[in-house]
Amino acid sequence: MFSASSWAQEKLTLENAIELAMENNYGIKIAKGTQQIAENNYTLGNAGFLPTVTLSANQNNSLVNGEQIVGGDVRDIDNQENKSTTIGGNINWTIFDGTRMFVNYDILKSQNIQSQEALDFAIQTTIYNVATNYYLAALEKERLKLLQSNLELSEDRLKIAKDKYELGKGSKLEYLQAQVDYNTDQSNILSQKQVLENQKLELVRQMNAKSESEFDLDNTLLFDRNITLDDLLNSIQTNKELNVLERAKEIAELQEKASKADRLPNLSVFAGYNYSETQRAVGFTFESSTTDLSYGFNASVTLFNGFNINRVIQNTKINKEIAELNYEQRMFDLETSIRQQFLSYLNSIELINIEEKNVAVAKENNEIAKERYDIGLSNPVEYRESQTNLIAAETRKQNAEYSAKLAEIQLKYLAGIRIK
Repeated sequence: MFSASSWAQEKLTLENAIELAMENNYGIKIAKGTQQIAENNYTLGNAGFLPTVTLSANQNNSLVNGEQIVGGDVRDIDNQENKSTTIGGNINWTIFDGTRMFVNYDILKSQNIQSQEALDFAIQTTIYNVATNYYLAALEKERLKLLQSNLELSEDRLKIAKDKYELGKGSKLEYLQAQVDYNTDQSNILSQKQVLENQKLELVRQMNAKSESEFDLDNTLLFDRNITLDDLLNSIQTNKELNVLERAKEIAELQEKASKADRLPNLSVFAGYNYSETQRAVGFTFESSTTDLSYGFNASVTLFNGFNINRVIQNTKINKEIAELNYEQRMFDLETSIRQQFLSYLNSIELINIEEKNVAVAKENNEIAKERYDIGLSNPVEYRESQTNLIAAETRKQNAEYSAKLAEIQLKYLAGIRIK
């Protein structure tokens, strides 16, 4: 198990980052809680299939004071206690409600499935965000390394310019220009370090891990060369967001069926049993007890309620149409985004091949310029220009490589394919 405390000692791989995000991400935790609620709600009782059973108990006590005249005799009543106790139970059971209970159960089932799909979407989105920010941080790391290598070239040039100046073979202007370029490269490195730290902290935020940014990244790039546009478009049905919207269509259709149940009659049965006991001690002791068994049924049908049933049915139909439109709109957006991103992916792959050649040429050009500068056959401007061209070529190559990787990640995310 990879822990946040080991980051300073270990290299954080993408798999490690995803593992930490799965454990700590708040969005996933919230989605899990929502899914648990939906699972708890998916019961026959919540749908209305089961009866309601109640038990009750009641006791009343009173103390009576006064006088009672019986046959001319006056009797004092002093704190005489009266008591009554009632215990009962009732059962009510709706046995037909216009099929609403059956539809409600189907709705709860669909909502339970939808909550699992929403959890899967939260996981998929988290993995996408972590992977994207991981490679963005890796790109900034590569840029820093490139600037550091450029600084080494500038340092070497500064040393040569200084030696020439001290030996009287070079001008002070040349030496000062080399110093300015060296300082500029140092400044660029400091700025890039800040950019890298910020991007690493963004990665930490996506993982919801409590840690500083003192960790290393694996900047190895592996491309999936088997990606095709047809495979991506055919896989779009596995997109978890689309699954959630498709389930919303199903729920909206069931809600329309549930609203129509209000036009049908309702039938319920009930039964109850009560036991009562009374004790009186006014004048003479009196006790009595009774039992009461009741049962029956209730039947009702709504004939008119101000056209509200029709209004509700009409609104559920509109909601169903809206759910269908949301699904179709998202499907269209996903297909369009996949086509656009696939073009970007292909373009980046082609650029990689071009920039690899450019880097090779720029390296050779820089080596020649350095040799010419060392022996005094070229000026510092020519050498600096070759150095700048090399950095620009390597930067373009880096950008093309990471653009291709980020496009690959987004394509898999849009198509619902596992990101790795």
